[in-house]
Amino acid sequence: SPNSSEAKNERIKKPRWLGRLIVYPRVQIGMIIHGLIYVLPTVVAFLIVILSSEFPLSFFAKVSFLLGAVVAFVVLFFYGLLLTNRIVGTVYRIMQHMKQTKETKTYTPIEFRKNDEFSELSQTYNSLLESLLKK
Repeated sequence: SPNSSEAKNERIKKPRWLGRLIVYPRVQIGMIIHGLIYVLPTVVAFLIVILSSEFPLSFFAKVSFLLGAVVAFVVLFFYGLLLTNRIVGTVYRIMQHMKQTKETKTYTPIEFRKNDEFSELSQTYNSLLESLLKK
């Protein structure tokens, strides 16, 4: 049910430094995990080949590749958080606005952040609410 998933999202404790990036944990973390499922096997296969004793690289080169893979993973994880925040944040904002409009029975126009995806959705949503209120 919608209420149980909302309660679950509110119960998830997130570190303070992630507070602004994670607005809807279940969806955002799920999107990142799906992305990693597609990328991880390729990275692991590449590392196995590079780190194998048969590959003619020095120890320093192998450690450099390994550290590069770790850094790339961390960078991609945070980029994934940022990207999902721009997408999921839009949907989350509309959900919160719908709840507020339902509870207060008043309409205030919704606005999204400058870099959010689907920013044109706010104009469509606002015009929908305006047309419903005119009836």
